[in-house]
Amino acid sequence: FFFSSRRRHTRCSGVSWARRCVQETGTWEIIRLKDKLGTRQLPTAELVLNGTEAYLISERGQGVKAMTPMLTITRLHNAAASVAFGRRLITLLKDYSLQRKVSGQLLAEKPQFLSTVSELEISCRGCLAFLLRVSQLFGYVESGSATLEEENVLRLSLPLLKMFAAKESIATCSEAIEGFGGLGYIESSNLPIYLRDTQVTSIWEGTTNVQCQDVLRVLKAKNGRETFENFMQEISCLLYTSDAADDLLCVDLGGLRFIK
Repeated sequence: FFFSSRRRHTRCSGVSWARRCVQETGTWEIIRLKDKLGTRQLPTAELVLNGTEAYLISERGQGVKAMTPMLTITRLHNAAASVAFGRRLITLLKDYSLQRKVSGQLLAEKPQFLSTVSELEISCRGCLAFLLRVSQLFGYVESGSATLEEENVLRLSLPLLKMFAAKESIATCSEAIEGFGGLGYIESSNLPIYLRDTQVTSIWEGTTNVQCQDVLRVLKAKNGRETFENFMQEISCLLYTSDAADDLLCVDLGGLRFIK
């Protein structure tokens, strides 16, 4: 699938969504494989297709609108990857801290270390809770059982989730890598790959600025005020009525508990 750019001799404005089929008579050429910072296990190439047929999928000039449902799903996937990167490194760091000794004492017994890990835990758990709630709302919308308020909350929450989870993932991975000391800087430890790969989460499916523009677009809409009020109501309910609030603020680290 690809976007077909508007040609000057047409009256169509914007971009369209089309499917291009490579025929036996057509040719394709790989210009280059991109030398990326991370996600090298997923090769990305620049291709040139010649003599192939394209079939219009969206209405002319309505390509972005037609792709919106797919972008919703891929943004959820991006947020899930962001949470997973953070959780993976936090788990590895916890295990490391139960084996590494500093001045005759396990790293896991150091108050400063526990304080650092608690910050990472709270951030990761918060992003996970946000992801699960947005996924739940998306399920309601997809099944046609969502209320108007839930649709409004989803509309505003999705770009915020994608933006916030990505930024937190990058910060969490960087801090966790530091927790390993010199080991985290050595390629043979396989730890640096997480820091490289997580960088793409703030880029794929729209950068931070793109997400901010989506938020502004929602707030400037005709029902923007109502959407914002629904969103704040949702936040208030989660903050003040959640039975799991205390659990979110407690970090279990191999039998040791640090209360934030």
